[in-house]
Amino acid sequence: MPSYTYTADSEDYIYIADLGPSPSVFFNGKYEPIYRYAVWNDTKTKILEYSDDLQFLRDKYGTDKQVKVLTYKSFMEEQTSQETDTDQST
Repeated sequence: MPSYTYTADSEDYIYIADLGPSPSVFFNGKYEPIYRYAVWNDTKTKILEYSDDLQFLRDKYGTDKQVKVLTYKSFMEEQTSQETDTDQST
C-alpha cells in the first residue's frame, strides 16, 4: 500500500469510495479480500488506502475537513437497471 502523509492544513479533498459489499476472490492459489472502501484524493490520481472500516477511514482522513463518501453500483446492477429501464428517452 502506498504511503500518504495526511496533514490538517492539506488542501486535498478526500474521497471515500464505497464499492459495495466486500467479498474475497481466489487469486494465485489463495483468497484475497476486496475491501469495501477506497480512499483517494483529487490531486494524486491513486488510491491512498483500502479498508472495510468506514469509521476508521473517516476518523483518519476527515478530522478537520469534510470527507465525501461516494457510493457506486456494481457493474451487474447497472446492466440490470438499464435492461429494465422503460424510459426510452435516456
